[in-house]
Amino acid sequence: MVAAVIRAVVFDIDQTLWDFHVSRKNALRACLALLRQRATSEAVDRWTIDDLQTRFDRIESRAKNLALARIRAASLREAANEAAPLDPQLGNDLHELYLDHRHSTREPYADVIPALGRLRAAGLQLGLMSNGNSKIDLLGLEGWWDAIVLASEHRVAKPNPAIYQITADQLGREPAELVCVGDDPDKDVAGPQRAGWRAVWNRRDGQELPSDITPDATVELLTELPDLIRQW
Repeated sequence: MVAAVIRAVVFDIDQTLWDFHVSRKNALRACLALLRQRATSEAVDRWTIDDLQTRFDRIESRAKNLALARIRAASLREAANEAAPLDPQLGNDLHELYLDHRHSTREPYADVIPALGRLRAAGLQLGLMSNGNSKIDLLGLEGWWDAIVLASEHRVAKPNPAIYQITADQLGREPAELVCVGDDPDKDVAGPQRAGWRAVWNRRDGQELPSDITPDATVELLTELPDLIRQW
């Protein structure tokens, strides 16, 4: 059987198109400072930003189909309730503060725009599919996309098969004509592969893949994609 020709490339956003981890750390530092300022529990003095992130990770592991923005809000409300149980506004204030820092203007990785230009010149459609809530205009990347699918708008998140189908439908393509590119082994590699897509793992940070996940290809820079897809 001859493999279908790739007609569209769909990107994850955070840690694929920009360094979200830096923005997240800054946002969590601001939240921790506010927690310490308004806490009535001395335990908060021992908290770190890793403790705040661990709360998020725990909730996410139990709520696979929740948009990340809702998980972040829940994790910050939980921290607020422990830090200052008689301050009902603290959880909301933390979430607003987090979003202010989270959505401050950022730049994409240096390889992103050159890669998008070459892929577009090759006649490929371009899409975004994300569980996060990064604002693409703040990255200076508006205008490139034939489809933008955000979990927060569709109430379904990667790796649920439904979000890959929504994206395929918006692009007007069959799954075999699509490739997903992202940093998360489950959401951006195994998930789309189960939905009939091909998947390219974007390995920027030297992380290792789980032994049971095998991407169709691995790239460190997105500028490697045009030649790779041409070979397919």
